[in-house]
Amino acid sequence: MNERESLDDYLGSFLDLNVAPARIIQKEGALDEVAECLMTVGDDFIFICGRKLFEKTHKFFRNLSYIKEARIIFTESDSCNYAETERIYALAEKTGGFDGVIAAGGGTVLDTAKIVAYNCRKPLITIPTSAATCAAFTSLAVVYDGDSVFSHYDYLNKNPDICVIEPRMIMEAGPRLLAAGFADSAAKYIEGVWSYSGKSKDFYSEHGLAVAHNLTNEILSSGARALSDTAAGNLTSEVFDAISYNIIASGLSSGISGMKIYPNIAHSISNGVTAVFSRENYLDIYHGEAISLGLAVG
Repeated sequence: MNERESLDDYLGSFLDLNVAPARIIQKEGALDEVAECLMTVGDDFIFICGRKLFEKTHKFFRNLSYIKEARIIFTESDSCNYAETERIYALAEKTGGFDGVIAAGGGTVLDTAKIVAYNCRKPLITIPTSAATCAAFTSLAVVYDGDSVFSHYDYLNKNPDICVIEPRMIMEAGPRLLAAGFADSAAKYIEGVWSYSGKSKDFYSEHGLAVAHNLTNEILSSGARALSDTAAGNLTSEVFDAISYNIIASGLSSGISGMKIYPNIAHSISNGVTAVFSRENYLDIYHGEAISLGLAVG
């Protein structure tokens, strides 16, 4: 290939980035600020959440008028799958119309809500209840089959509209989920390097890898302190930053690269582990913990 052909190929490449939510609110009391944001969206909302998780985090939601007024739909599946998204979509349609979707939970609930909101063509507000994944931030949904075995990645063409991060609620999820998020976040850089082994990188993938590299260094530098502070129930700057690493920086590295930093070896091993063991309840393991095994093997 000559230089002219190479340039034509580069200029003709397709670029379509979904980088980040339009607004991110991360602070103590962040949930109290959502009502003002919703005024620009509408008046009627559905609220998607897991029943047990809603009971566990109820103290954070019980005094919020927008949750009291929303129509609550509880998830019934342990994985994001099309049967569940279609069930929730049907229930949402029966409510007689709504202006947007609010979702609170971990990766499973948030990925489910992303697909529902996308199919309904409605704005989505995500409220992560842990920092174990970047699901609240990205346009990607991880889809499983009915037996909770990994099926595929659903690359939606829209990020959540608003991401609301209440650090104290996330801290109360505990250090194990935060550590799982560290592994999932660190995998962005390691798998990104593997993705581009022997390949040339463009402007966007270079910057996505740079974000992932800095993120990994920050986790190695202050992650242990954040875990000990989380275990002690102390909301310190290290905990606050750790939450940002796992949700915002991790999601940004994928978004700014145009999803070219994609899951590969570590995630493939993780998917195999969960497919073999989780279905029979042999293994109580979080996504990031399975990822760490994949990183070690890879």
